[in-house]
Amino acid sequence: MRTSAVTLVLFVSLLTACSGPGTVITQDGEMSASTRATKTALHAQLAEWRGTPYLLGGNTKRGIDCSSFVQNTFRQRFSTELPRTTELQVRAGRKISKNQLRTGDLVFFRIGRGVRHVGIYLNDGQFIHASKSAGVTESDINSSYWAPRFWQARRLSTVPR
Repeated sequence: MRTSAVTLVLFVSLLTACSGPGTVITQDGEMSASTRATKTALHAQLAEWRGTPYLLGGNTKRGIDCSSFVQNTFRQRFSTELPRTTELQVRAGRKISKNQLRTGDLVFFRIGRGVRHVGIYLNDGQFIHASKSAGVTESDINSSYWAPRFWQARRLSTVPR
């Protein structure tokens, strides 16, 4: 009987470890409630800022750059402070591979010599960002433009998943 109890405790511990806060999909294949909440918050931010023109150094609805949009989104939607620049944001959280992307992860791109770009991953290959050509928008990370420019992704522990 004692062995059964120990086995049960170990089994429950393993299940708990495997279904921690990073879990996105429930047993029935649905998105977790916290992931849905994060996705809803990101869609609300996109709706509020969509079309805001890109302005290098900008941080208002008259014009905003990519890192300021990310900084504002995390402050407003997740009560999380991020550094102001892409150069510093790329040091936040922990590095993850592209195939590990989850809703709320930061995605970074190399646009040109010394030029970096940042956005926030939604899901299904979509991310939100402040684009030079379209302002605040949603784009496909696997598009012919973004896919070859993908640099890295970072996961912050403060985003509900």
